[in-house]
Amino acid sequence: MRYFVMLESRRPLRKEIRLVERGFETVAAYPKVNFFKRHISCEIRNIHEVASFIDKLSTKPQFALVHGQPLDSLPMNQMVRRLYHGRDNHPATLGDRMQSLLILDIDGLPIRPVDMNREPRLAINQALEKLGSPFAQTSCYCQLTSSQQPYADHLYARLFFVLDSEVSLQTIKRWAETRKTDCRLDPALYSPAQLIYTAPPLFLGASDPLIRRSGLVLSEKKHVADGHNTLCLQSFC
Repeated sequence: MRYFVMLESRRPLRKEIRLVERGFETVAAYPKVNFFKRHISCEIRNIHEVASFIDKLSTKPQFALVHGQPLDSLPMNQMVRRLYHGRDNHPATLGDRMQSLLILDIDGLPIRPVDMNREPRLAINQALEKLGSPFAQTSCYCQLTSSQQPYADHLYARLFFVLDSEVSLQTIKRWAETRKTDCRLDPALYSPAQLIYTAPPLFLGASDPLIRRSGLVLSEKKHVADGHNTLCLQSFC
């Protein structure tokens, strides 16, 4: 079954940003939070349900995603540390989990200049072309992250894909390491306890310069076919 794992904080998990003459200035980075409640989503069957779920989750800034599986070391409704390994008398709370939803964090991919408010699809298409097959032919859900400028020659985004088979987090991380340079993928995302932020930044004294930060990019295929072999072969597992 495909599903997301979320952590819930008592504080908003988003950046605070101020607009300045030459772009953005981060006023407050993501907060350091020690304790969370763990949640598991309903079943996610296709990319449309990915889009619907993340769109709703992004309106709740106290939530973030993680790749890990909640462990039964402590009750799910209890505030706990997000730990893959136990530490300081706190037990591990997140374990390994096979992945059937693939999240890619693109951190500053050089692109041909695009007006992100008028033609964001042009920027996403450039990233998909860079990723190559099978991603270029597969539908995905995209979120523009807090560093994205409205008139851009670099792309900052998260892309969500549905896999047709389960893949280990270690395999995904090895593959992402091979695409770190050419696609600007961030391999640090693929740790069981690593937070994956979904809430948009809060702009102080101004509205978000991007009209929309998320959307579906539909293509001929609904799933990344043979996900395990695709990522293994590309990373020489």
